[in-house]
Amino acid sequence: MRRIFILLCAVLLAVLLPAAVHAQTATETLVHVFCQGDYPTCTEGFNAQSGLIQASDGNFYGSAQAGGNNLDGGVIYRLSASGNYDVIYTFCQLLSGNNCLDGAAPVGPLTEGRNGLLYGVTHDGGPSNGGTIYSLTLGGQLTTLYSFCSAGGSACPGGGNPSDGLVQGSDGNFYGATTEGGQTAYGQGLGGTIFKMSPAGAYSVVYTFCSTTDPTTGLCLDGVAPDGYVAGTGSMVQHSNGNLYGTAEGGEYGDGVIFQLTPAGKYSVVYSFCTVQNNTGGCLDGSAPYNSLIEGSDASLYGVTGGGGQNGAANGEGGTIYKIGTNGKLTTLYSFCVNPVNGDVCPDGDGLQSGMELADGNFYGSVANGGDGAYGNYGGGYFYQMTPSGKLTPLYNFCSQVSCDDGSSPSGGLRQGSNGQFYGLAGGGTSGGQGGIFEAAVSPSLSPAVIFTANPATINFGKSTQLSWSSSSAYSETLQQCEAYYNGNPYAAVDASGLYLFTPPFAGTYHLAIICGGQQGGFVTVTALNPTQTVLTVTPNPLAADSKATLKAIVSQTAGSAIPTGEVQFRYGSRVIASGNLTGGVLSVLASDNGLPAGKYSIDAVYLGDGQNFGSTSTAVIVTVQ
Repeated sequence: MRRIFILLCAVLLAVLLPAAVHAQTATETLVHVFCQGDYPTCTEGFNAQSGLIQASDGNFYGSAQAGGNNLDGGVIYRLSASGNYDVIYTFCQLLSGNNCLDGAAPVGPLTEGRNGLLYGVTHDGGPSNGGTIYSLTLGGQLTTLYSFCSAGGSACPGGGNPSDGLVQGSDGNFYGATTEGGQTAYGQGLGGTIFKMSPAGAYSVVYTFCSTTDPTTGLCLDGVAPDGYVAGTGSMVQHSNGNLYGTAEGGEYGDGVIFQLTPAGKYSVVYSFCTVQNNTGGCLDGSAPYNSLIEGSDASLYGVTGGGGQNGAANGEGGTIYKIGTNGKLTTLYSFCVNPVNGDVCPDGDGLQSGMELADGNFYGSVANGGDGAYGNYGGGYFYQMTPSGKLTPLYNFCSQVSCDDGSSPSGGLRQGSNGQFYGLAGGGTSGGQGGIFEAAVSPSLSPAVIFTANPATINFGKSTQLSWSSSSAYSETLQQCEAYYNGNPYAAVDASGLYLFTPPFAGTYHLAIICGGQQGGFVTVTALNPTQTVLTVTPNPLAADSKATLKAIVSQTAGSAIPTGEVQFRYGSRVIASGNLTGGVLSVLASDNGLPAGKYSIDAVYLGDGQNFGSTSTAVIVTVQ
């Protein structure tokens, strides 16, 4: 009896206790190596520092600041889901003296506008070498929309040398920042600007940095040179409250700021780093913020710094991951360099980090150094997961292969693809190359950022299918701005989640996409075909031994008048005895009985369908061989 009681308790415990949570791990694959065997020419580009985006055609797009065919001006590249890499535009094609009129050194992640064009900036080039803003078709046709410093001489009152990517606001305009220019001087340079531009290229300055200075220290209290710590790695984000948020250098203590810009153009500093210092002046709350901020489910903004923190405050290194409310309350979630080796080697990394991506309620990112890859000596970097409370878990250590052939020093931003896996840039390693593009697959696998389904995916023409989509991490206004695409063309602005009953207007295949924030998306293919009927006749029937018969198949649409095309197979069981392509909806073939003994045989005609029509099978015909 006691034994039965114990067994019952064990069963109850197994039912009532939650299942064990399996620790996450990740595998990493380099899907492309830059410049392998081609350095220093590098026609395909190198020095890629800005994260990728996934566009409405399902491909990934990014930029490399150097390389290409023209004066090392950089390139825009495309990476297919299967890993095929090609350059779609090489900068510096248009020259005037030493200036690349079409731009040079593209920086910042691209963004896909709601019109289906890619938008981006170059740090250099243009008539005055102040950089450019451009649009680009997915096929690689570039249009220069604005050239910085083209009016106003060397002072560039409209801003110059943009540092980061663009974000499209809910008002339809693109917003970005420059590292130089503006009306206010800072040291030997200029403070930089925040600008907005319409999709057609109408440009205006919204705010000029360094408009407020400390008369004693000369520091720009409102910030200076946005994201100048690591130029070209991020962009602003529009919060769900409608305001834009970003990071800049400068501030009250010179260690960086987080700023806010309202839709009306009112600028304010939300937080100045190094507000919390130790007795040696180290920045316990971090310093040198950079990369894009990301809004979490709690409406807080999450970001990274390149220095400071509890463990790096003394020497300025270390760095932090933090969250901050729109009220300016900052919480440090993680301080790097927890347990240094030999006094200054940080197994968990310090300094450069990627921007983070939010998935399954957790944050994913990478650190450019640290980790315990077997060949990295704590220097290869790693890919990590962090919970909202700040628990950081390394998932993959770079430099785990000989010669760091799996890459090292991950940089830029991460992007979760429609397959649920993450894509990013490795700045080093890759023997024989100049860094590469990596894919990190987390196990257990993650749902993609945008889940998009069609039920059913294959339908009779004239019927409808239910489309359903949701963006699990779309908390910011940026990611809530979604666009539906129909066979590569913008169709309509949609919410970040929704249902739609789609009735295809014609028979064929439809490639549909939902792109959110111009960065990440979901994809489905819907096939709408006409039902058909196939009629088989066999003459003569009965058939004399060792003779031939004419097999004739007539295929037609059951509810239409178009003539089907494609292949028909005549079958006896699973055996194909003859086949051919329809002509005018008809196929006739002369077939032998191939020495079949006398008897009765069931023959049918199987139409395999085409891009407009479903396949169909005839009623079987019993053929008698005498």
